[in-house]
Amino acid sequence: MASTKQRLLYLVRHGETQSNARGVLQGALDSPLTRRGRQQALDVAAALRARNVLPALMLASPQGRAQTTLEIIREALPALKGVPARIEPCLAEMNYGTCQGVPLASLPFDPWMPKDGAARFGGETGREVQLRALGGLLGVMDKASGNVLAVSHGTVMSHLLEALEPGSEAPLAIENGCILVLSYSQTDRSLALIESVAAPRR
Repeated sequence: MASTKQRLLYLVRHGETQSNARGVLQGALDSPLTRRGRQQALDVAAALRARNVLPALMLASPQGRAQTTLEIIREALPALKGVPARIEPCLAEMNYGTCQGVPLASLPFDPWMPKDGAARFGGETGREVQLRALGGLLGVMDKASGNVLAVSHGTVMSHLLEALEPGSEAPLAIENGCILVLSYSQTDRSLALIESVAAPRR
């Protein structure tokens, strides 16, 4: 069992979707996983198995691509069958307003670190995403009885890292199927990145 003072959060970016493959911004919209995306979810399962990860709780964002990724991981790892799972709103991808469904090449801002760019089109600000994600995950980790596995999205994960390390601009590549391993300290109620596991190149 994880220590009551320190536990781990395994934060996963969902597998590749059809919109990812076409270079289209999804945000709060959704599209199915591609064959490559389903393989990326299996690769995540293999990485978790190699590290003997057995979470006390599993979470997925409200978007279907995250839920499907978690389902694939769960089916690939029999040890996870009895682990409770739920939808967690704080993990939802950034809402980009009317820019959702638009080709990435046509966007007037960086989609991975848009700051206030999406707010001009009725979407969320980067700060709103940071507060939502960080506040929600701290609450989850504070109540969890052990380690947590969560499936989220690239922009959310980038903004979370920027919140944890201000000014870093999320130098890590948050690719489909990557895993961020964060340590949660209950003593000072904080999260810190301790490892990044890249998705295998295929």
